[in-house]
Amino acid sequence: MIRREEFLKNHPNVKGDMVAYTRDGEKLGKVTALNEDSINIEKGFFFPRDFLVHYDNVVDINGNELIIDRQGRELSDWKSEEYEGWNKSEALGTGGDIDIPLYGEEIQARKTTHKAGEVRLNKVVHTEVQSFTIPVTKEEVVIEHTKGGTAMDSPIDERAFTEQSASIPLMEEEVEISKRPILKETVHAKKVAHTEQREVSGEVRSEDLEVKTEGESGTLKK
Repeated sequence: MIRREEFLKNHPNVKGDMVAYTRDGEKLGKVTALNEDSINIEKGFFFPRDFLVHYDNVVDINGNELIIDRQGRELSDWKSEEYEGWNKSEALGTGGDIDIPLYGEEIQARKTTHKAGEVRLNKVVHTEVQSFTIPVTKEEVVIEHTKGGTAMDSPIDERAFTEQSASIPLMEEEVEISKRPILKETVHAKKVAHTEQREVSGEVRSEDLEVKTEGESGTLKK
């Protein structure tokens, strides 16, 4: 904790008539005393009672302006005479017991659903050559000669010794190819959800309390 001697050594340009401001420029009031371990801010302008600020809370000295490490909204509750902080300050000053809540932050995780990608299913036609063997039948002419030399008792055929020809049709089988569609297989596609453990982290804040009270004055301490 910084005390008055160290504070004045660090800020030799401190003037007698100083005015306290928040770091966002809100006027708090006139500095009326530099105590051993705190600065007294006069009541009336911002605070309904004299308010104590520890030297640790001073962040800058600009001419006769003393800047503390708080913003106006952080001290707005102290503007009211009914604010319970004043009563707790009095209880501490008289040796009473009080309960002061200290707050902290905890991380809460929530899940949102977003599109991670998509799968497209396209049927693609491929052409291939299939070969197989099938038996076919065809006709051929077989000529057989029978030996003669035997005398004929009956008259010979009138077509004997004349030129003639005969036509014998020959048949054969041909292979005709035709195609027909068949169901080769069925592909079934479905979405399956998998659960995995994912670690998340973040910074959290917590409050601590160090209070020093003088009389019925309010106290501000980191």
